[in-house]
Amino acid sequence: MKQKTMKLWQMIIVTVVSLVLVITMFLPAFRINGDVLGDMVKSVTGNNILGDLADSLIGDSIEEEKEKLDEEVKEYEEEHHVKISKISPFAIMTHSFSRLVLGDQITEEELKDAEDEEPFASIQKKYSILRFFLWAVYIGAAIIILMTILGFLLEWNKMIPLIISTVYGVIGAIAFGYLRFFLIRAVVKKAGSSIMDELGANFGGLGSEKTLSVTTKMLSCFYSVAFLIAFIAALCLILVSVLSMLLGKSEEIIEPHIEENSGWDYYGNTPQPDENSLQGGSAENGYSQFPNPPEKEIPVTESGFYEPPVPGQQPVPKQPSVPKQQPVPERPPVMAAPMGQVKCTKGVMAGQGFMLPQDRKVIVGKNPQKANLVINNPRVSNIHCSIRYNPNRDRYIVKDHSTNGTFVNGSRLQKDTPQEYPAGTVLSLADGSNEITLG
Repeated sequence: MKQKTMKLWQMIIVTVVSLVLVITMFLPAFRINGDVLGDMVKSVTGNNILGDLADSLIGDSIEEEKEKLDEEVKEYEEEHHVKISKISPFAIMTHSFSRLVLGDQITEEELKDAEDEEPFASIQKKYSILRFFLWAVYIGAAIIILMTILGFLLEWNKMIPLIISTVYGVIGAIAFGYLRFFLIRAVVKKAGSSIMDELGANFGGLGSEKTLSVTTKMLSCFYSVAFLIAFIAALCLILVSVLSMLLGKSEEIIEPHIEENSGWDYYGNTPQPDENSLQGGSAENGYSQFPNPPEKEIPVTESGFYEPPVPGQQPVPKQPSVPKQQPVPERPPVMAAPMGQVKCTKGVMAGQGFMLPQDRKVIVGKNPQKANLVINNPRVSNIHCSIRYNPNRDRYIVKDHSTNGTFVNGSRLQKDTPQEYPAGTVLSLADGSNEITLG
């Protein structure tokens, strides 16, 4: 059977990208400070009407207004014991909207009054959906990291964790894309057309739809980097997972089964042809049978011509002719193909070995479903290494697939890279308690 296992570089990339998603939990997603004020001014000054309005609101010095806003935000944070200048996804996940904005010092009665007012109540509903999204995507990222690492260490079929990470990447990209590019517009639209009409009147008679676009653009300035980085990381996770599924060859695993009449057995004893099989033969093995004698003897003279019998005269009995034996074609001698030898010389399977033809491969490992030279040791991987024999060069091709390594003279073999060794080479598995000698 064939199985694709995850390579080290694939595991590292998928884990790192998923870890970036987790790290964005602690980056600022929203901000309320002087820089927001400056960005809002820049976002609306492109419109002539709003540009004049911005100049009247900000005054001659934008920098002074930015500093003033920073001081006000700082005082508000100290008074209410909240952090609104930079709001991370983790803070959103662990606080309700009212507690995040109003702090822990507010009384329950004041809190209830604030939650019943519009647009506070509408924002509260969207905020609850936001919290659900964040919990789902960040828990999913942690699961992807765990499955990827376990899949590599336990040598699972790599398609299992990679398909799951691809599906998660699609869901994460949709979730973070919505949070970053569509949530503010949905919140503003939910606030109601009456508010839009009032804002439009203040902005020089703009219509509701135009006011919605401008208001969304202004409120988007409150965004920070967390959701954008998470959106890009989710797209990268999709790309990496799909490429990892497409790249890499299947590793052939030969079941520990020796077929009958295969020409070799567990210890390489090649069956020799039976001497009787070279004599006579049958139609089944490619050799013709001896001719059958005729059913009735035909009387002939010594000269070889037919002579009919005289009536009333007894025919002279004739000695039966012995049919000539057909020559039997010589069967070419069976030449045993040169074979290598693989033998356990140390460890739990010491004394066991294989005679190794060119067209076979020895799979060394602890999983009897995947290996035909089974070494039951916890340090040995399910598929630890594979060995082939090249009779033309009289050398052995060894490929390591393990977690704890295969060693030759103290040097660890490079994983999944075939290397040639001469007869007499000793392979040391993992901690060295099991050794295999080639040849």
